Amino acid sequence: MKSKLEKQFDHTTVISKDDPFLSTFEDLHNKGIIDLRVMDGVGIEKFAEYCFNVASSFVDDMTDGRCFVKKVEVWEHEKNSAIYKGLL
Repeated sequence: MKSKLEKQFDHTTVISKDDPFLSTFEDLHNKGIIDLRVMDGVGIEKFAEYCFNVASSFVDDMTDGRCFVKKVEVWEHEKNSAIYKGLL
């Protein structure tokens, strides 16, 4: 789980799939200038949802469905965080 989250966020450029400069970012990625990740929206709330889904899948697989993730909290910095709660 940690490696998947690091691959998504550590030293990467994350943009929304509807960013008006998507092709420019893709060009920079193809030239090796940035390590691009395109998501269905960006911001701390979307990142919390993504982390919830990664963690949920990991825990479900690891426990054969016996355990589940209830919520995740993600911090951008000390003044900005988001909590994503799953459906029970």
